[in-house]
Amino acid sequence: MYNDTAYSNFIGNHFATYAGNDTDGDGLGDTPFTAGGKDHYHPLISPIDAYLILTPTTITVSPPAKTLEVAESVTFTAEVFDQRGEKLPDTVLVWSSGNTTLGVVNATTGCFEALSPGEVTITAGCGGCTGSAIVTVVPATKKTETVSFEVPDCTFAENSSGAPFISVNASIAGINGSHLVLQGDGFNLAVRTTSMEEPAGGRINATFDELVLETDPLVADLPLPGTVSGSIRANLTGLPAGAGITTTLSQNITEDVQSAFQLAASGDGLEVDAVAFTMNIKKTNLTNGKEITGASVRMTVSPAWVDAHGGVGAIRIIRWAEDDTKEVLDTRLVGTDPAGNMIFEAYSPNGLSLFGLSATSRPASQPSGSGSSSSGGGLSDVASFAGSVPAGEKRSFSVDRTAIDRVTVKAWDAISNLLVTVEKASLPTSIEMPGSTVYEIEKMTLYRADPSAVAGLVIEFSVPKTWLDAHGLSGSQITLLQYADEGWKSLPTTLLKEDEERVYYSAEADGFSYFAIVAGKIVAAEAAVPLEETTAPATEVVQTAETSAPPAGTTVPKQSPVMEGLAILALGAAVMMRRR
Repeated sequence: MYNDTAYSNFIGNHFATYAGNDTDGDGLGDTPFTAGGKDHYHPLISPIDAYLILTPTTITVSPPAKTLEVAESVTFTAEVFDQRGEKLPDTVLVWSSGNTTLGVVNATTGCFEALSPGEVTITAGCGGCTGSAIVTVVPATKKTETVSFEVPDCTFAENSSGAPFISVNASIAGINGSHLVLQGDGFNLAVRTTSMEEPAGGRINATFDELVLETDPLVADLPLPGTVSGSIRANLTGLPAGAGITTTLSQNITEDVQSAFQLAASGDGLEVDAVAFTMNIKKTNLTNGKEITGASVRMTVSPAWVDAHGGVGAIRIIRWAEDDTKEVLDTRLVGTDPAGNMIFEAYSPNGLSLFGLSATSRPASQPSGSGSSSSGGGLSDVASFAGSVPAGEKRSFSVDRTAIDRVTVKAWDAISNLLVTVEKASLPTSIEMPGSTVYEIEKMTLYRADPSAVAGLVIEFSVPKTWLDAHGLSGSQITLLQYADEGWKSLPTTLLKEDEERVYYSAEADGFSYFAIVAGKIVAAEAAVPLEETTAPATEVVQTAETSAPPAGTTVPKQSPVMEGLAILALGAAVMMRRR
């Protein structure tokens, strides 16, 4: 500071004999002072008392406090003030983090990245003076990942006839019959070819009529629902250059999202009681109804969350699209992931958008089965039971909502945490109806347990006498069939008893599958054998897709609306769950 004006420069010493000029008035001579053969630069025009050397005295950091979720970032700024309380220009700051486990900061830019929950001090330093800010890092309520669907050395185009065409380096493509299987970073791609040239010159050239793309699950540890994940499988007509998606899993449910989901549920006569999380998919160079002809989404959540919000039957995946379409999707439980979370799958014929894994219920004033929906949803006659069976023992579980009243599970090995759904179902198109008169088709699906640990089942069921009379049948003309090995087989069936309304039976089966209660000759009546019974509440389960299939590990053939080619993906590459 010289003559009440601040300057930024180096200063030298004052020499009484210096006779140089100060043309810019900054108090420094324009030319060096030479003495004893040495040049002294920046000589002072006036005695040292005429100058005030400005030094950093206070540093103010902005913002002074910040709350961030894990993986979020913020850039801090700072102002440096001198002993007069005036802002110092052209200062150079050095930033540091008080705990690099909780977060790191760029020393030059002040950009801070949150790494783990806790409280950390961020410091800005200049000329021996410091200022600081406090960052509180909290667990992430969302997680975002971008996946680019680029396959190295692979191009998609149209041939001279206008047919979709793929040319790919043969070393990165697997061939399985008429399918090519390609692996990318975070996804797999199955290409159903219509013609394929023999590999030549290190390349495979083929025309195709369908692409099936499957992403690796994105896993997020969220404070409220816990560990969740989401993934998609989509049918594509082609894969444009630069195509990809950005997926965000979030527990933050805005009022707009809650309202949209409730509007969708209202069309099915349902109420949305809770939303575990949403999966928002932003598309790049992909369009619903153009490149994307249909999709299947999978969302997982812990059994504890499901049990606390009405059970398996309460769960729906709801979609809210960019064009404001709101729909409840046909949702089914397809199994559990390696962490034990329940995997729910829904087919989205209109493509990829915002999805919510929701718990729903039907208002008490509304009778079951009422209401309608454009999405084809609705309550089915499905129940579930869960429990454990010690090795070499058997346990029986009560069931309601179907013709099956009780299921006894016999175990070879200890079964610690089985889950079974029992539903009145329609057969998938790949299974023919039995030739006999059918009272009801039942589907029992095993989850969370190894089928090989099950030694057998005893299934107790009943048939109304009104149905028997209407079909000219007696109580002794009912038997239970099981679908296995691509055909129906008759099970040993026993008439247990009858009352004024129903006739009761039991049958022995070797595993979980589709079952048919049909007209047929049975074994003579025997007394029921008492069984050790574990009463398990039969939880109402919703299965809106009539031809939906059980998870891998059951004896029922698996089908999916969009997954012709899924088996090809499984053969080509194991899908790995990745935490990113």
